Amino acid sequence: MHGQVRCSTDYPDLELKYKRTTVSGSNVYVDFTLTYHGKDEMEIRISDGNNTIFYDDEGNIYKGQGLSGMGERKNNNIIADVGNANSAYGLLPSGIPIKLRMLIKNVDEYATSFPKIIIGFSSYGWYEMQISNVPIPRE
Repeated sequence: MHGQVRCSTDYPDLELKYKRTTVSGSNVYVDFTLTYHGKDEMEIRISDGNNTIFYDDEGNIYKGQGLSGMGERKNNNIIADVGNANSAYGLLPSGIPIKLRMLIKNVDEYATSFPKIIIGFSSYGWYEMQISNVPIPRE
């Protein structure tokens, strides 16, 4: 049994919420939302690749291999779908949750959780988000 999923970020007024993990073959998708609670909007670049790291419970380390934003593109105010790009850039409107998905390829077939995920991002400085105790659902 895994512990409760925990989310944190060192950026003020930014809320990170874990939504779900899905598996397709050896690929794992982690869905989460970001909500900015500041005055206006927040300019953000979420980095994948070298600045996003996944640690599984089998001792493996993975780099992020795909990032997509599932928000609607509207006046460039919401992070738009970037497919398998290595970063997503956009403006987070205040008070509106934006859904994002991270892809991790070739995950160990015996891994049942990610005890720690670190997601790097920038917004007029460098910051990190962390998600802990993320389950990997297996049949």
